[in-house]
Amino acid sequence: MDNPFLEFYSVIRILVWLGLAVLGFLLALIVRVIQGKSAGEAAKNAVEAGLTTLVGALFAQLIVAFFIWLGGATDAAMIGTGFFLMIWPGIIDMIGLAATGDSLWGVPGYLWIAMALGAGGGWFDGFHKVHNWTGLGVVTFLSDFTWGLPLNVNAFLIHLINLGWGNFQDGDGRRGAHRYARGFAIKPGFAFTQGNVLSSLGNGPGAGIYTHEQTHVFQNRLFGPFFWMTYFGWLILFGAAGLIGMIAPGKNSANVRISNNFPMWWGYFNNPWELWAYTHNPTGRTGNLPAGDGTGWLDWPVVVKVILSVIGEAILLALILLAIWRIWFP
Repeated sequence: MDNPFLEFYSVIRILVWLGLAVLGFLLALIVRVIQGKSAGEAAKNAVEAGLTTLVGALFAQLIVAFFIWLGGATDAAMIGTGFFLMIWPGIIDMIGLAATGDSLWGVPGYLWIAMALGAGGGWFDGFHKVHNWTGLGVVTFLSDFTWGLPLNVNAFLIHLINLGWGNFQDGDGRRGAHRYARGFAIKPGFAFTQGNVLSSLGNGPGAGIYTHEQTHVFQNRLFGPFFWMTYFGWLILFGAAGLIGMIAPGKNSANVRISNNFPMWWGYFNNPWELWAYTHNPTGRTGNLPAGDGTGWLDWPVVVKVILSVIGEAILLALILLAIWRIWFP
């Protein structure tokens, strides 16, 4: 078995890690100078970007190495770590394992991926100066690249998608999150938050919707992989239930508006994580629920919500395992 920590301490990996920090410094310096910043201001920002690139890459590798080591560096440990902590590398590796019988990445590959993702996300954090280093900035930054890494992988991808057209808002201050007034979103008229990136959000600090989206940032930092998995578990279970309700026979003109939106109401508006966030902007939920004022529609006890979310996640994992099984044993 590969020892992830021996891989972590390899000379070539350390040299690349340091090289990424230098590259982060130079890239930030060049961009700020092109933007017309003074030499002193550009250099100060570049130092911050270089350091966050360095530390982001370091801690992303550390958390991935730790969980792979915890699982004995087996294929299951690697894929589980890739899935729970980085999402997409794990999903791709599941497919590769089903097709070839071996992990596509192996321990070295997972650490290289973690290094790249941590460096990229860390660079954006330093370049945009989002963390308050005299307050809780160190805690929020380290959380984003350890326990909160999964959705910050998505956050890094959103940065790349939003480059040049997302209209980054640099006047929000060091509030621990990036905000794009435009940018990637799942549904028109809705903001989209992954990790510490708020995308397609025109309202800044002080607005209820801004606090709503910052709540999702906090949820990810506190609950890590359990946040994204139970969130999507709920979507799968109740989105499907809503879809069944939408296509069920017996609709009439009085309830067609309601039934046509069942997947959105069941899967999204009543998602426990969204109910929590909507406490900051309840009017955003009010006009979208069949109860009229939107208070309490299917707002079940927390224990019930958790159980149902876990059931949804179990269904998701069962479908993935079934697909892999069918590929192995057609």
